[in-house]
Amino acid sequence: MVLAGGAIYLDSVKFERMGQKGILGRYPIHFHHVGNVEGQHVINSIIVDSASRCIALHNTHKALIDNNICHNVLGHAIFLEEGNEVENIITNNLISDVIEPAQGDNLLLTDRDVQISRWRGPAGVWVSNPKNEIQGNTVVNAGTAYWHAYIHNLYCYNDPNNKDGTDNCVYCKYCDYIPRGQPSAANVRPNFEQTLVYKDNTAISCRVGHTWDGAPDGGLNPNGSGNNPFDRETVVTGYSPQPSSTQIFDGMHAYKSQKTGIYFRGNPVARITNAVVAEAPIGWFGTGDQDFFDSLFIGVGAAYRGFDPGDTDWFYHMDPNPNIKGADQAGLNKLFMGWGLYDGSNHFKHVTFDYPTKPMYLRLKEITPVPIEIFGRAHFANHILEEIRFYPNEPYRKISLDSIFFFVNWKDVAYSESLLDIDGSLFGTSGYIRPEHDFNFATGCDRKANLADPDPSTPPSAVYLCDLPTSSIKFQMNYNDPNDDYQEFTVAKQDNGATAGAPVGELFSKFQVYNDTFYFIDNLNFKGQSSPNLVWIETQQIDDWTPPLIIDGSSATNLAPGCLQASDYKLENFFGGSGGIFQATTVQEIRDFNDNSFRGAYLQLGGTANLLAIKLKGYNPTGNPDPHPNQPQADGKFNLKCP
Repeated sequence: MVLAGGAIYLDSVKFERMGQKGILGRYPIHFHHVGNVEGQHVINSIIVDSASRCIALHNTHKALIDNNICHNVLGHAIFLEEGNEVENIITNNLISDVIEPAQGDNLLLTDRDVQISRWRGPAGVWVSNPKNEIQGNTVVNAGTAYWHAYIHNLYCYNDPNNKDGTDNCVYCKYCDYIPRGQPSAANVRPNFEQTLVYKDNTAISCRVGHTWDGAPDGGLNPNGSGNNPFDRETVVTGYSPQPSSTQIFDGMHAYKSQKTGIYFRGNPVARITNAVVAEAPIGWFGTGDQDFFDSLFIGVGAAYRGFDPGDTDWFYHMDPNPNIKGADQAGLNKLFMGWGLYDGSNHFKHVTFDYPTKPMYLRLKEITPVPIEIFGRAHFANHILEEIRFYPNEPYRKISLDSIFFFVNWKDVAYSESLLDIDGSLFGTSGYIRPEHDFNFATGCDRKANLADPDPSTPPSAVYLCDLPTSSIKFQMNYNDPNDDYQEFTVAKQDNGATAGAPVGELFSKFQVYNDTFYFIDNLNFKGQSSPNLVWIETQQIDDWTPPLIIDGSSATNLAPGCLQASDYKLENFFGGSGGIFQATTVQEIRDFNDNSFRGAYLQLGGTANLLAIKLKGYNPTGNPDPHPNQPQADGKFNLKCP
């Protein structure tokens, strides 16, 4: 351990059977509250059979960690500890066999493999602040190879006896945790830093390859970590660099991942370039408006032994952890996917797929890897693809939007998913690709078969290719309800009567609409709430209007006590919004309304009609700093309020 005032210069040194199991701070190499250590280094060295970590940096900056081997390590191996570790250079290291400590021996909850599918400990490289150079490393056999776990707020200082007056602490030696809700009290905000360098890092045979999400930024959790009274609950963290700018992540490789190759949660744009992802149940799992360019996806590696239905190669990917929900496990009757379509919109360009040309099975259930598949999501998506290539041959299935046959945990994806194929890469004609469901059909849609030489045991697969853009609609009555995505309603399309919906208790809240027809909202559960009742839209362009959405009051349920009918609710801006809302007086007026001096319009028809009609405009730029012209450009948030 080196403390403030000390120095480490290690070159070609071997550390064997070091690190003290379950004891905080006792690691083979530990920079502890050292501050700026420019010039100090650990290079060309070997750390093997460590009972706790490999190399730890705590409130330490500008260290060089280069060309080392960490092998057979308990817990996170190369470990940037708190969030105030910046401008370190972590390059060309090999980290292998990063082992989960037994319960009671772990120092963090995240050291153990007890998280959801995208938070799997321990990590080969635990990155607490994006402002570091991490390049050319390889991690083999870890829970997560590279875990970017950025908390929101710290207050950092150099003198524990005189914390006051430290407004700007670039290379400070000590920090106090600041809760998320108190950003003004922080002077270091890891989650909002720019990425310095993240390039050419490889993950091999890890449960998760590269992940940006999940950080110890919740309540204190000493019981979960065993030996660390400072540990906190792992919570969702969306990387949000400020000022808003596109972050470049180049040359990521992920081979034979047990669950996910690359997972990214953040806003604004991550641009993934020159990535290679081979043999993963989910190759790319991204949320927000991300770019994925100039990359390669491989469905199965060369070592796969064949297409025998009894073959057991794929059991490597079946997640044995009993704490993982079935929806997150790879396994039977779930296709393996290159892109897992989730939040969006993602923009894919110049991507090559080498995927199987024949069906593949596990225990007689089809699991044929597919380049593009529905995965489910929490928000809107109009994904964009162009210059997509299949090599050396077209795959058995190009795209799977067949949620009816293959399990997805969001039951509204069949009605709310779309991809824009700009240049006809998939089916030879440009257009919007939608799941084959009557609700998604419109004049200008063609059915496209989606299987090459279909096997008799394979469910049929087709998509609609349409020339019409869509808008997205999301209902979240009682917005403060933690289960607001479990929204009860059905929606019927006026021109063909097709309906969308899900059983009570299934995740459902959103759908996409065409602008040339009406949509009727039936059985809307207001959850007894007068406000806030969110209606959230996303449109292709600023000032685009949705078609009329007509809420049937006779079938609505659980109205707020102050409203006898659904038509008693009125439309207003959601909290924090401003702009005019027009109250129409006739059906024709609401149908034709498009006055851009307003943000929305509504019509109350009481009595026996008992209808509430709304028409909404996308007015708020989505915030994407580098949008594609065909990505959704605007959204709008509205409130249905019982006066």
